[in-house]
Amino acid sequence: MDRELETFKVIDEKGNELVATVVTRLEIKGTDKKYLIYSIDDVEDTRDVPDEEKKVFIMAARIDVDENGNEKLFNLTDDAEKKTVYNAFAESYKELVSASRE
Repeated sequence: MDRELETFKVIDEKGNELVATVVTRLEIKGTDKKYLIYSIDDVEDTRDVPDEEKKVFIMAARIDVDENGNEKLFNLTDDAEKKTVYNAFAESYKELVSASRE
């Protein structure tokens, strides 16, 4: 079953516009915080690189909702928050992989 990938644009620290692909959304148990996990392909030209050697970067951002109900993404700057989010993603990924093998 094919599903359309959700993408959006991000600006890196050098001012380059990159295309990000949504991997999943997470809500951390015991908090009201929500996060977006997304991937960005390596920004270098990789047309001649075999797929198994291409790099994909997994990133996370906190989702906040403004007074108009619009979602805004914020980089994670706190190391403890980053660790919590990436650990939650790793656990959900393990569960997904286990479920797909059954």
